[in-house]
Amino acid sequence: MENDIVQTSFSFSIPDKKWLYNFSCKFSDLNFYILSLLPLASNKGNCLMQVKGMRNHIFFEEFEKYYDSNQYVFLHKSANYLLFNVKMKNPWFLKAIIQSDLILHYPIRIKNGIINIKLIAERSKIDNLFMKFEDQLMAYSIEYIRHYNSKPVLTTKQENVLQVLLKGGYYEIPRRSSLSIFAKSLNISPTSLSEMIRRISRNLANNYFQKKNKK
Repeated sequence: MENDIVQTSFSFSIPDKKWLYNFSCKFSDLNFYILSLLPLASNKGNCLMQVKGMRNHIFFEEFEKYYDSNQYVFLHKSANYLLFNVKMKNPWFLKAIIQSDLILHYPIRIKNGIINIKLIAERSKIDNLFMKFEDQLMAYSIEYIRHYNSKPVLTTKQENVLQVLLKGGYYEIPRRSSLSIFAKSLNISPTSLSEMIRRISRNLANNYFQKKNKK
């Protein structure tokens, strides 16, 4: 449905003329994150950036040579952590987000010139954003588009248990290990694990039919 609230995760390559593309490729061992994006004027935006890694000092030295000192402010500098505000010219992506009335999920990760985006909005608005990309001949890759759940389907503990069961072959036929062996590896009793598996199955089943009924 066009008005359904969905969440999506997708990625695309930053234009190669942008400083963030060049620096994230050159310093591929560093972790670049956008913590916030705000419009300043019709052709400018403010970006709060975080950079983590062992070569921060080299990145810092090269960034100072490259960027106009009036266009950035470093808020924190340490051996492996940088936090700074930088003004961005022609923030085309920020414009597209504002025009499409979308909610960005921060932090936004950048690696090797690729930016990974998570959004929450009406399905029609997300479709409109992808249409803007296609109009600009921007290639993008969608990881997923799914219904938004404000409440997680599984708790963190349930999710961790499910991962152990899947990796250990609990759901295979025949089962690779007994319930008691899984319980021992998780440091809980077989009875507690059995109850948890039933709760996990119930939550996943309810979530499945809720999504199916919305179609």
